[in-house]
Amino acid sequence: MKTEKEKMVAGEMYRPDDPELVRARTHARKLVKMFNETAEEEIEKREKILKELLGATGEKFTWNRISVLNMDLIHV
Repeated sequence: MKTEKEKMVAGEMYRPDDPELVRARTHARKLVKMFNETAEEEIEKREKILKELLGATGEKFTWNRISVLNMDLIHV
């Protein structure tokens, strides 16, 4: 049987109140808040937060260093 996260990633119906998904959302929101509270000059700190939030980044990963993150724009 699939987990709720596996169902979500597969585009199937899932329970958004599943404890695993709630924990993941809470952690993601915390990281977004931390990122948004950093100064534009804190490039290394911002990159570390982004890598944790996204899970992985490619070699050619770039981002607008004056960005503010919005949870609605994050895709799993």
